[in-house]
Amino acid sequence: MAEEEEAVCPGSEMPTADEDRQESGEQLTAGRDGPVSGVENSEHGSKNEPISHQLTDCFKDEEEIGKDHDYPIKEMTSKKHVRTVEFPEVIETTQLSYYERYKAYQDYILGDTKPSEVKDFIAEYLDKVLEPYGWQAIWSNDVFEVLVEITDVVTSSLQAKVHLTELFLYESETYPLSREAMESFLEAKEHLVPLQDLYVAVDGSGEFDQTALAIEHIRFFYENIWRKWDEDDDDDDYDYFVRCCEPRLKLHYDILEDRVPTDLIAEYHRLLSKCDETYKDFIKMRDNITTSDSETESEINNVSMVEGLKLYEELEKLKYKLQIMENPLYRYVLRRDGYGLPSKQAKGPRPSGEKVVHVVSKCMTIGLMQSLLKEKLNADHVTQEQLLEFHSD
Repeated sequence: MAEEEEAVCPGSEMPTADEDRQESGEQLTAGRDGPVSGVENSEHGSKNEPISHQLTDCFKDEEEIGKDHDYPIKEMTSKKHVRTVEFPEVIETTQLSYYERYKAYQDYILGDTKPSEVKDFIAEYLDKVLEPYGWQAIWSNDVFEVLVEITDVVTSSLQAKVHLTELFLYESETYPLSREAMESFLEAKEHLVPLQDLYVAVDGSGEFDQTALAIEHIRFFYENIWRKWDEDDDDDDYDYFVRCCEPRLKLHYDILEDRVPTDLIAEYHRLLSKCDETYKDFIKMRDNITTSDSETESEINNVSMVEGLKLYEELEKLKYKLQIMENPLYRYVLRRDGYGLPSKQAKGPRPSGEKVVHVVSKCMTIGLMQSLLKEKLNADHVTQEQLLEFHSD
């Protein structure tokens, strides 16, 4: 996908909801690659079925959308891939400003929802906006790209039911599949694929523009805003948009516009990865604790509870550090104090070998000068001749 551009400062005056709907519609343009090729890409067949079985293994967890995202945050620009198959153009939705995403999440998707309500609010939003069937899209992931037609959407699980188009367009550098092998793979998945992996194809009517925009908002949300531990927070009684979505969105665009030092970005990603690992360990430990009356298992559970408590405390510390970095004001303080900036170091001895004492003062009394010479430049402690250099300001 194309790189995101031109962030708008959150302090700007927000438009009305009606204006925003109009602006969002105007942002949609055709993008991606050229027109549909009339050549069917079925020459890369598979005589046996192990490849489709391997693909099934690769994607067996895709239904867990919004739960198992890898960290650190995905790269801000997508990988460039030179295609050999000419797919249809897709509706370009990635070049949205901070301002447009902010309005979408605040006014249409999240509102004042709590973390535990986020998925329900997203499903409700998609029910209102998505066209349920009749549109084509490129199903694109890290393994392959294939043109599909959507026959139904399941918003509760963020999935779409798809079938291959009449013209089979498929490309993969790793898994070359025939139409029959891909059909078999889809059947194993019950024809359900993640909405986030669908890029809506241009049809010229504009009927599916809002569908493409809605999918982009959800895709961006789960890649850059949502964290697995958000809905598992003990304190669930807060506005998710205000506490989590807005600062993370601002951080994303600050990084895009080079407003955050590279060292600070690296530290944020390191903490994010560490927090993700700790959360997984904590959940695994929590799920393994069983309720039993036997003395042996009770002792094991006691040990597990102690370990679980340590993981919980570590997780809370990491989450707190992330919240500090996500807060624009704290980021400013960190940068002002030199975090992520080159450290100040002595330049080393002068070529002449002299040492210079800088005195900053417009005027100085004789008594003060004598005190300076006595306390700071005591001849008993000076090993070499020093120069005094005066500065008025």
